[in-house]
Amino acid sequence: MTELVADGLSVAYDGPQGPLVAVQPLDVRLPAGSFLAVTGPSGAGKSYLLWAMAAALSPASGTVALGGDPVTGRDQAAALGIAL
Repeated sequence: MTELVADGLSVAYDGPQGPLVAVQPLDVRLPAGSFLAVTGPSGAGKSYLLWAMAAALSPASGTVALGGDPVTGRDQAAALGIAL
């Protein structure tokens, strides 16, 4: 079964006071056909995590792969069926 795998995925951006980490490094493994729900308070990084997993933005570190093949861009992710 094909897995969507995020290894060491983190997201950061430039805030008004300097770099801000939106998502600390984490590992996620989702079997094919899975749905992922992310909960937490406003500003916790939920959207940034999902955007990075769907290659809609570049992670600060880590990788995302589907079936062992790196997912490197939004068009590729969409063609592979990765959607938000």
